[in-house]
Amino acid sequence: MDRESRAQIFEWQVLPFGTTCSPCCAVYALQQHVRDYEPPDSLLMQVVEHSFYVDNCLHSLSKVEEAKALIDTLRELLSEGGFEIRQLASNMPEVVAHLPPDARSATSELWLSKASDNLHEPTLGLCWDCLNDTLSFKRHTTESSAATLRNVYSVLAKLYDPLGFIVPFTTRCKVLIQDMWKSNLGWDDQIQPADLLDKWSTWEMIQEHRWNKGPHFLYLPENEWPNLPTSDLEPDATELRKSAFVGTISCASSTQLTDFSKFSTWKQLLQETASSLHGAADAGASSPPSAVDFLQERNKWRNDGKTLLAGQVVLIVDPQLPRGLWPVGRITQTHPGADGRVRTARIQVKNRTYLRPVARLIMLPPLDDEDTTS
Repeated sequence: MDRESRAQIFEWQVLPFGTTCSPCCAVYALQQHVRDYEPPDSLLMQVVEHSFYVDNCLHSLSKVEEAKALIDTLRELLSEGGFEIRQLASNMPEVVAHLPPDARSATSELWLSKASDNLHEPTLGLCWDCLNDTLSFKRHTTESSAATLRNVYSVLAKLYDPLGFIVPFTTRCKVLIQDMWKSNLGWDDQIQPADLLDKWSTWEMIQEHRWNKGPHFLYLPENEWPNLPTSDLEPDATELRKSAFVGTISCASSTQLTDFSKFSTWKQLLQETASSLHGAADAGASSPPSAVDFLQERNKWRNDGKTLLAGQVVLIVDPQLPRGLWPVGRITQTHPGADGRVRTARIQVKNRTYLRPVARLIMLPPLDDEDTTS
């Protein structure tokens, strides 16, 4: 190496595959190209922003003519930016029949040539049956290996499911991994105790037809769906029950309505309501607690504090600055809400005026005819 020579600079002329930033760069380049030519509310802009997953596009339309027009317009627009769309497939053969062979998928070619009617397209880890227009998941069998924590992670990592289609299946394995960590198993230790090994074996040997095309009731009209989903969760599958809790509530009618405005945020309302439901489930309780009993009274805007008035000196809270640099000003105008309480105020700081909510204002002791400082 010649250390005295001038450094040479090399630049990628194409986007390299496999680097960490490649997916982000590819998505940005694709979307920016469409933004340069299409208005924000156009169909093409919506398709590129919401129907693309890196270099895969999944989109549905109700009419063949609309699908053909979208494909032709999208191919023309993206080709101007160097993006060539290939492997196009549809559950309606006439949508892609007019395209050149190199733009259609291999299975579509076999279908159009009547060489095969087994049209299955890989779709983000799933299998799209174009003839029946259904999505399914085929679990690939793996070589038999020792039942260790390392191999369990390896099997789970091979299940590619960005759409979350097989979450009911993968969640069981994730809960099993949590239990294995609680048992202080090493990476290469044999799975024990026996109940954990049985759970792993059951998950591994799960029937091929189970959930590979989703639950059967999804094929029925919505009014025929079951009211409560059936489940065979294990008694200790607490993690599964958290996200699959189903309950019913019966409320007695009352002529007096509760004023919920005095309670706290909606998130806390839900949390406390859930707590009351757990309490109501106690069969030994003489009177199940009401959700209202667990709510926290909301003090904001309920208690009258010191009212800000024009002429008062205040400190303006600015999270972007240290406290020692927060500006000091004098209120020139207040803006009350419908209830008469002051919500915002205008503050004069030297030769500038700011409009701030009262939550960002700190009242200071009055000054004796001093000029406003900052």
